[in-house]
Amino acid sequence: MDFGRQTAFNVLLIQEYIPLGQCVKSFTVEAFSNGKWNSLGRYGAIGYKRILELPEILSDKVRLTINDARGCLALSNLQLFHAPSTVDNPVIARDKEGMVKINNKDKGPTYYYTLDGSMPTTNSKKYKGPFEALEPVLVSAIPCDSTNNRLSDPTILQLDIAKKMWKMIGHNTSYVDDTTIDDNIWTNYELSPKEIEYGLIIDLGEKQNLKGFTYTPDQSRWPSGIITHYDCYVSTNGNTWSLVIDGEFSNITNNPIKQTVRFIKPIKGRFIKLRAKGENTGQKIVVAQFGVITK
Repeated sequence: MDFGRQTAFNVLLIQEYIPLGQCVKSFTVEAFSNGKWNSLGRYGAIGYKRILELPEILSDKVRLTINDARGCLALSNLQLFHAPSTVDNPVIARDKEGMVKINNKDKGPTYYYTLDGSMPTTNSKKYKGPFEALEPVLVSAIPCDSTNNRLSDPTILQLDIAKKMWKMIGHNTSYVDDTTIDDNIWTNYELSPKEIEYGLIIDLGEKQNLKGFTYTPDQSRWPSGIITHYDCYVSTNGNTWSLVIDGEFSNITNNPIKQTVRFIKPIKGRFIKLRAKGENTGQKIVVAQFGVITK
């Protein structure tokens, strides 16, 4: 196929004339550039329709070579397209140490972000790697495709205080597994019978002005141990506790997403305790993540 001029393309559509059967078993696509033929890939069967995503290239000729076939060839359609590239929304995540990462599945985009709630642009701060955010902050980020300056819609994530100083305390006052506060929703912590009786206790490391809490249940395909009814307590010393709020996570069994509970009024405390009063299986309590609201 000779275009007669330099043309950019990155998609090939090819079809066989199926009434005569499917014949092609393998083929190669080449493009002529820089004075020589360059292979764009070797592929298998074509059938009724085959759409190939190719590396973007500028060329005036394309060659299709049938390497193997069952019989006589009968191609019904061959087209080339230049599809605009797309950039997926970025993913923003922060680990327990307070380090924020911005990425997505695309290769090569440049990220720009803001921390004040404003809309990021290509004039905003450029993401060069994980950065620390220990205090509450609103992160907004966009990726930019450097080949065509194409932008995606922004991703916005409200982050509260980081969990760097947090520890989970067992019923016997010793520190235990911090799975519930590692900011990874795919890791679960199953409370022991004693912990279920006494509650899930988190030491925040220092006094905070607490305005509420968040609870993320088991995120597996078949979630279990989901808390449906709760009490929440706050303490300044880990010994004397004040009941701040109790209630129900409405419809959480059918919709096991992150739950956000706000207190009627803020309360100062270093320790916070979530105690399950009811759950959906009658057998165990599982917590994926626990957090607090200070902003």
